[in-house]
Amino acid sequence: MSVSDADSAGPSFKRRTVIFDGPDPIDQHVGGQLRLRRAQAGMTQTELGAKVGLSFQAVQKYETGENRISASRLYQLARVLNVSLPYFFDGLDETGNPEQAVGVSDLTRKEASMVLGAYYGIKDPRLRSACLLIMTRMADRPTVDSV
Repeated sequence: MSVSDADSAGPSFKRRTVIFDGPDPIDQHVGGQLRLRRAQAGMTQTELGAKVGLSFQAVQKYETGENRISASRLYQLARVLNVSLPYFFDGLDETGNPEQAVGVSDLTRKEASMVLGAYYGIKDPRLRSACLLIMTRMADRPTVDSV
């Protein structure tokens, strides 16, 4: 098989560089999932980093997609955050592009992540319930009896 045959046999991928192309969209998505789950777990970047032997700066770079997460590190993070490996890829279609939810922007996702992080950061269960009640009333939604 010649080189040209090998090139036409499968999909071709352009080599990306962070300097010229910016972070890979898949790395950004995986990092966003990491940030969301960390916030849901009520952990700081420093706390998560300590559990897997990283600095908070390294966790920060993973979350922005600036640095890629190796398979072994992703496995460690999944175990610490108590999620399956596919969790990090939820929301990507079969070509690796983010699936767009109708009417949901990246800003809304970021805001939702911030709200979840703040909510799970409240240690007192009574205060957490009060916050949930306030948010549901402000949103004019039915209240949730138990959380």
